[in-house]
Amino acid sequence: VTEAEMMNRVGAYAYFEDDDAQAVKIPYRRGAYSMTIVLPRERDGIGELERRLAQARWPDSFAGEMERRMVNLSVPRFRVESTFSLNRAVESIGAASAFNRETADFSGMNGRGDLYISEAVHKAFIDVNEDGTEAAASTALAVSRTSAALDESPPVVFRADHPFIFVIRDEMSGAVLFMGKVARPGRD
Repeated sequence: VTEAEMMNRVGAYAYFEDDDAQAVKIPYRRGAYSMTIVLPRERDGIGELERRLAQARWPDSFAGEMERRMVNLSVPRFRVESTFSLNRAVESIGAASAFNRETADFSGMNGRGDLYISEAVHKAFIDVNEDGTEAAASTALAVSRTSAALDESPPVVFRADHPFIFVIRDEMSGAVLFMGKVARPGRD
C-alpha cells in the first residue's frame, strides 16, 4: 500500500462508467485541454484495463458515451517522469550518419567537421497537484468550472486510490499530448 495525498473536488465533469471501469474528463485552460482518467473498478484491474483499451480505439472508445454528471472527485497528487534515448529511433528514420563521428557533417554549424550527435534524449514529465497540471516545460493549466444544468441525483464517487491510466489531449485537434499509467499514486 502506498500513501498518497488526495485532492478532492465536487463538480460537473464528463463521466463514463461500466462494469469494469470509470472515466472522468477534467477540463483545463477554459476547455482547450483535458485530462481523462480511466480507473478500473478492481484495485488490481489495471492489466485487464490496459488490454481492453489496447483493443479499442483509445481514448475515443468511450468518449461518445461520456455524459455530464456531478462527480465527487478524489485524485492523488502525482508526478510521472520519463527519460529515454532516441538514438535508435533517429537512426531508424535515416539519420544514422549523424551519430557517426566519421560520417556526420555539421560543418555548416561551426565551420569545421568535428561535430556529431553522441546522444539524443527525450525527457517528459507530468505533475498534477492542486494548482493544476504542469506538463513538460509548460505551465498554467488550471481546472475551470462550468454551470451546466444537471440532475439532482447525488454525485458519483470517483476515487483514484489505485492504479489508473491518464491521457492529456488538445481538445481542438484531438491530439493526445501525453499518456501514462500511475501505478503508485503519490510522489515518488
